[in-house]
Amino acid sequence: METKEAAKTIQRLLSITETGLAFSRDEFDRERYLELRQLLGHLWLIGQIWMEKNWQSCCAQRIFMPLP
Repeated sequence: METKEAAKTIQRLLSITETGLAFSRDEFDRERYLELRQLLGHLWLIGQIWMEKNWQSCCAQRIFMPLP
């Protein structure tokens, strides 16, 4: 899955959790949606860290390589 696709998927799932929180029927539903939102936030953070490390190890070297 590409980075943009992953970001869109996480964003869509976060939207679903927001709707679930707004229309939850009881405290148990609310707890599940809150936990899911927290897990998605964690996945988002992991993705951001991975992108930063990936950029530094791959793209930065290509951009700043001296020309022959």
